[in-house]
Amino acid sequence: MRLAVTLGLAAVLAGLTTGGWGDPLSRGTRWVRSHPFTVTAMSEFAVDHKPYAEVGFTSYFALFGEHYDWADRALSQAAAAGMPWHYLRGDGSLEWAREHVPEFRSKYPGNAGWCLGDESDPAGFPALGAALDEVRKLAPDALVYSAARGMDWPYAPDAYRTYLDQFIESVRPDVLSYDQYPFYGSGTAANFLGACPSNRVHRT
Repeated sequence: MRLAVTLGLAAVLAGLTTGGWGDPLSRGTRWVRSHPFTVTAMSEFAVDHKPYAEVGFTSYFALFGEHYDWADRALSQAAAAGMPWHYLRGDGSLEWAREHVPEFRSKYPGNAGWCLGDESDPAGFPALGAALDEVRKLAPDALVYSAARGMDWPYAPDAYRTYLDQFIESVRPDVLSYDQYPFYGSGTAANFLGACPSNRVHRT
């Protein structure tokens, strides 16, 4: 569910990084260690960022699809407030990254991260991984990642482990971010506090 107001944590980044490629101290590990506590304000619309910066939000998570008019307003306001920003593009592709990542970075100071892909299917993992690789070239100082499905997806435990392993291997995100919705009409999800079930994930 996407809410039209700024709520709070957009993704759990601190403490989980993906390993298995690159140098021993991966991009994700370096980023998490330099940003040990991330509380990001998520919004689909332009908002006044100053109050959120004043109460301790460390970044802004822009959640936009085709609404570039809102994106321009929101990112300009984040930059004016001195708040670092992340950008989620659910259908982000290699072509989209080449066209828009340099544009937004040049127009709005404070880019901290790029999240391409939102609960993607395994068939799209290779193309998504290529897009993330391109963003790393275009934004070498930013966190580059994707949003995987959460543990509440209707998978059996072993199938979900396989899904995450494939996600990490093919998409190669700097950190593992997954969408977990803990609250439902009937109460709290039973697996809300469960450990992330992948043998490819380690804590820093």
